[in-house]
Amino acid sequence: MPHDFQIPSLFDLSKDNCSFKVIAHYSEEKAAEYIDLSNSDLDLTMTAFFRDTETPFLTLFKSRHSRRQREILGCKYLTACKNEIEREVLLALSPLNKIQQGDVERKRKIIELVEDKAPVLEDDVFLAANYCFGEAQLAVVRNDHFRALELFQRTVMLLEKSVLNDYPTYDEGILAFQGAENLLGYFIQHEKYKRAMDFVTVPYRIANRLTELYPNEPDYLRLLARASLQYAVVLHGNGDKGAAAEYLNSNVAIWQNLHNQLNTPERYSDYRDALAQAIALSKDWGIETLVPFESWWKEIDPEGTLREPFEKVLDAEKTGIPVWLEPPSGQTWETRFFESPLLRYAIRIPGFYSESPEFFATSMETKHIFYGHLRHLELLTMSFMDKSTGGDMRSWVDVSMAITGFPVLELVGKREEDKPKLQEWQYLGKLAALAKRLELDEAHAYTGFAIMPPAEENQFPLGARLYILLARRGTFSWKVELVFNSAVLPGMPPDMLYSNDHVRAASVFEDLKFG
Repeated sequence: MPHDFQIPSLFDLSKDNCSFKVIAHYSEEKAAEYIDLSNSDLDLTMTAFFRDTETPFLTLFKSRHSRRQREILGCKYLTACKNEIEREVLLALSPLNKIQQGDVERKRKIIELVEDKAPVLEDDVFLAANYCFGEAQLAVVRNDHFRALELFQRTVMLLEKSVLNDYPTYDEGILAFQGAENLLGYFIQHEKYKRAMDFVTVPYRIANRLTELYPNEPDYLRLLARASLQYAVVLHGNGDKGAAAEYLNSNVAIWQNLHNQLNTPERYSDYRDALAQAIALSKDWGIETLVPFESWWKEIDPEGTLREPFEKVLDAEKTGIPVWLEPPSGQTWETRFFESPLLRYAIRIPGFYSESPEFFATSMETKHIFYGHLRHLELLTMSFMDKSTGGDMRSWVDVSMAITGFPVLELVGKREEDKPKLQEWQYLGKLAALAKRLELDEAHAYTGFAIMPPAEENQFPLGARLYILLARRGTFSWKVELVFNSAVLPGMPPDMLYSNDHVRAASVFEDLKFG
């Protein structure tokens, strides 16, 4: 629940030697501990807001500082200030901590020079590059790819001398890399790998230069890891598997080094994600023998429990059939077989869902609904139309999304606060391989994740995993909707998603038939 607190004056905070501490609470273990911020990657900021003042926002606490900020904090004036909160406020107020924007007239002239492709004064280079990058991002949103590429390239060219030949500031180094990364990323995204070779060295050179100048700066090492991965993708796209393997291995080694330097949960998560990505790419590229594939697996899965489901996900991606529509592997749900001659389908029902379905019928479709224990978020529906027109089947789902913002109508409450909040939603495409296997004319699939409102007051909202399958054979059409309680949030590793959610869906769909 939100609370209002009165913050004492800065004088009182300093006089009483107040400070901020970060505490991690572990609900399952019912324990808590102070976080040592010098050994953590947490990025937290506490800001105070003052109405009707010249400086309405004051930063009272930051868990991480940029290199520029660390240099300012190291000056004699601030080191003499013993209170952490007062020191943070003074840092935030320092004009050195702010990008010098200049007056309106100066900015206008810089914009004119950039748009006219004219030379820019040395003192204005960073402002001009910053403008180029911002305009390039706007052009991407507007699908003006030519302007975006031109401005990303101009961003790099403006900062190239400072970054590659001099001693760039932190902001200059990051901006130059982002411009080069976005420029190269366009060609990778559109699989124009030959053209990408003209730009692939630029982000790598920038990141490599920054790490040479400042080898202990973790942000620069992260840039080098990203550049190495891009290099590997481009080299593979041009058929050089050996070099692709070298850069892929370098990417993993950098994340491993960051984790070894500072063993925190955040850095371990980054390292683990890099391993999982490298395993997936090396398997997809057929270069397992060129990288330490088995040692990667032992590092990520020492007990050998994740490999089978993880590789099943990769194999499913190659077949073009979502993994939850393949036979399950590992521990599954207890299910029972159910067949309906009326709606012409057969499927397995989760053991704790209702024994018999609720029945609904309209002039357009007939529907069976099986509910779970948590009726407000657990269900399995089978909708059937026997006079399909052969139009776009996706409208069966898309209309619900357009009207309510949620694909499963049975779970949409009447009040705004009772509506689920869709966190992730993905159309998986027209599944030709699945249609062939089930002897259908066409099949489509969707999957997603939502936060469901609590069934009663004083209860916490719960997560729900959604699966939808559309199928048609001749004039017969079916829509299958499966929703169940899930704790696997968006962004979690694919093996965790499979072993907790996809395997349960697979146990429902494994004997699916349409008659």
